[in-house]
Amino acid sequence: MKSSVQMPTPLNERPLVERLPSRPNQPSTVKEMPYALFSTIPPERIGLNGEYDHNGLSKRVLAAFRESVAIAEIEDLRVTQRGRVVILMGRLPHSRVLAQLRKIAMSMDGTGDVETTGIRIS
Repeated sequence: MKSSVQMPTPLNERPLVERLPSRPNQPSTVKEMPYALFSTIPPERIGLNGEYDHNGLSKRVLAAFRESVAIAEIEDLRVTQRGRVVILMGRLPHSRVLAQLRKIAMSMDGTGDVETTGIRIS
């Protein structure tokens, strides 16, 4: 007499790609999923030389600042990023310098916004 109880397949023998629930207009297996999303580097993660860099946007923005503004005006400036947001912190000599830096940062590929709440004008 045959038993109707199925024994579970050991973990190491299970297929790596299992069938996912079918949904309209979506791939049914992991193997069929398009990876175009992962084949390019997001613009905010592109480094100075085109490589992947988690802080690439802030490094590119700082390099652009150094090319466009006198070093003495931005010596007390820190540039960081949170995703696509460039964060400026520190002290600047004039508000016109802040406006210029904001314009430069917004022109960079990958910038969504510029946060300037950490800037002091003195």
